Amino acid sequence: MPQGNISHSILTVGGIILIFAVITKYYVKVTPEEAGELPDNEPLSYQTDDMTADEVKKTQDANPLSYKEILLMSKTWVMGVGYGFIGMATVGIMSQLVPFLMSRGFELNQAIGTLSIAAIIGLFGSYFWGVVDQKLGTKTASILFGVAYGVGILILTIPNTFGLYVGVFLLGMGIGGNGNFPASMSTTVYGRKDFPVGYSVVNTIVGVVR
Repeated sequence: MPQGNISHSILTVGGIILIFAVITKYYVKVTPEEAGELPDNEPLSYQTDDMTADEVKKTQDANPLSYKEILLMSKTWVMGVGYGFIGMATVGIMSQLVPFLMSRGFELNQAIGTLSIAAIIGLFGSYFWGVVDQKLGTKTASILFGVAYGVGILILTIPNTFGLYVGVFLLGMGIGGNGNFPASMSTTVYGRKDFPVGYSVVNTIVGVVR
C-alpha cells in the first residue's frame, strides 16, 4: 500500500463498515426481548428495592417523553454541553497531534505512529472506563474521566519526552471513553423507555458543541 495515500485507508475502513453492517443486520438485536432475554438477564418477577410492583408497572405503562420535554430538562443541556466540550477537546487535539509532535522533534512517521498508538490505547480505554462506570456509577466515572483527560492535556505541555508519552497515553484512554458516557448517562437520566428520544437529543447537542 503506498504511503501517504488517504484514499486507501478510507476505502479499507469503508469496507470494514460494510461487512459489519451486514453482520449487524442479521445477527445483532435492538432490544434484549428480541433475543428472548430480559434487560440485564433479570427474572420476570424482578423488583427493585426502592420501587413497588405498582410503581414499576406505572413506569412501564407511562407515555414516553417527547422531544419538547427532553429539551426543557436542564440535565439534557448539562450533558450535551459538558460532553460536547470533551468531544471538542478530542477533535482539536487529535487533528493537531501530528504537527504538535513534529514541533517536539518527532519525524513525520514517528508522529503518525504515535497517533496510531493513541488510537489503539483507546480500545482499552473504552473498556476501562466502562468498568469504572459500572463500579462507581456514571456520574462519578464522568468526573474522574474529565479530570484524567484534563491532566493528560496538561502533561502534554510539559517539555520532556517522558511527560509527552504519559500525556499521549492518557489522551488515548480519553479517546476510548469519550463516546461511552453520553449514552451511559442518558440511560441513567432518562431510563430505558425514554433513552431513544433522550439520547438522540443529547447526542445532537454534543455534536453541535463538538
